[in-house]
Amino acid sequence: GTPYLSWFKYGANYDLGVSTWNGSAWIRMGQTSLSAASEATAGVETGPQGTFAFVRTKDTSGAREFWVHRWTGVAWEPLGGGPVVKPAGTEPQHTLDRDGWPVVATSAGSVTVQRWNGSAWSSLPTPSTAGTVQSIVVDADNRPVVGIGNSFIERFDGVAWESLGSLPPSGLKLAAGVDGRLFIAFYYGTIGLSDFRTRVLEWIDGDGWKALGVALTTVGDPTFGDTPVPVINGAGLMVGVPGEGNIRGWSW
Repeated sequence: GTPYLSWFKYGANYDLGVSTWNGSAWIRMGQTSLSAASEATAGVETGPQGTFAFVRTKDTSGAREFWVHRWTGVAWEPLGGGPVVKPAGTEPQHTLDRDGWPVVATSAGSVTVQRWNGSAWSSLPTPSTAGTVQSIVVDADNRPVVGIGNSFIERFDGVAWESLGSLPPSGLKLAAGVDGRLFIAFYYGTIGLSDFRTRVLEWIDGDGWKALGVALTTVGDPTFGDTPVPVINGAGLMVGVPGEGNIRGWSW
């Protein structure tokens, strides 16, 4: 597929944008910044319905806003004509559902999950767990799954949120495959920092979370970092750490 990259530039000439690779160079999509605020961040997702930019920014009063923009082929167009959430709370999480439409989760005390249906945003019921949203994915049955706080996972069954249990306190990063498999990567230890290891678990309906192989690091090995991110591709599950340069793979 075609790579996409969201980026920002600090300083007096602050800029925020998305670029795509044309085979020989990175080409900017659109010529104006996605935000005029100097503390904005962005992410990008691409799928059957096009390419979407997810932007957390601030209005002129300093209140946080969260926008989702869709690429029209010539410019970025905000879905719904304005911010999805205001105030936006902590760092929003985002994904695309199985139809290719955005699903976003934000947290300002309680958790808010919204999905775009092709013409408007609709809000899901509030998950039972409050806290900061760590990650969000959509499973093979188009059900959103969120990791909340440092321990809790909930899945929306179409009517209400159901608990997928809790894990030891850690960062929760989820990955879901089209084959129905659901994974979580986290960094956890019990006897001080020297015991911390990176682990990957798989959710088995009716049987809970089960270890996928052994821990990715040995006791006391800090090289894999404390924010593992799992990604599924056609060959298996890849787990990497931003900024650490470490990637491990699990083949199907």
